[in-house]
Amino acid sequence: MSTSGKIGLMAAGVAAGSLAAVLMAADGGRAVLVVLVVCVGGFLLVSRVRKASRRAAVEREARRLGLSFSPKDPFSLLDLDFDLFVRFAGRLPGTQGVENVAWGARGGREVRAFDYWRAAEDEPERFSCAMVRIPDGWPSLSVLRHGPFDVVRNAIGLHDVVFELEAFNRAFEVRATDRRFASGVIDQRMMRWLLEPGPVQGFQLHRGWLLAWIPRLQPWELERTLATVEGFHERIPRAVWSLYGATLPASPDLD
Repeated sequence: MSTSGKIGLMAAGVAAGSLAAVLMAADGGRAVLVVLVVCVGGFLLVSRVRKASRRAAVEREARRLGLSFSPKDPFSLLDLDFDLFVRFAGRLPGTQGVENVAWGARGGREVRAFDYWRAAEDEPERFSCAMVRIPDGWPSLSVLRHGPFDVVRNAIGLHDVVFELEAFNRAFEVRATDRRFASGVIDQRMMRWLLEPGPVQGFQLHRGWLLAWIPRLQPWELERTLATVEGFHERIPRAVWSLYGATLPASPDLD
């Protein structure tokens, strides 16, 4: 459980305990039921306040950056079938979700950013995600940091790609439908950048978008999330654009 969640639960518990002491002194028969109601109600209230506070903060930051904002997902992003969505939480209703979506144009690029959550045993695991447009015809490519968030292993249609730099192979798993495309995108400059310290867990080029995901950042770090995916995008070698096509789909109304 997150620190803020624990604090909220502790606050609800203290309130419930205080009330219980008073009730048990007056009428012990109903004390347990009242305590349970207070605990659950207090925790739900704290959760709602936290959610509303984050939503408002993300919206303020999106507006500051000149982006549009929606608390819900206006693009049906889960339908894009990124490995992050499909492999993490499957497709059962209620096991994953997208919220706090910001979108618009930055530096001539069509971008989107959003909060993503997936079900887990304790409480949902949460990520900050950002996307930037790429040509529709590019092959699928996944670059995943080795660790507990390995979601693309054995992904259908993707093949392992090994690079000459052993330090990179130890840190990342790369899978692609086209090995030549993967080698073109992940050149020495890109590998050096990916090996720099940072929280990013993965990138995927798929169906006309480049997606990056990071363990949930603070709402005022929206620009940092966008800068992560933009950093990968701007380091894609020019030769890739020449060989695989540089024509982007027509942008929708970004307002």
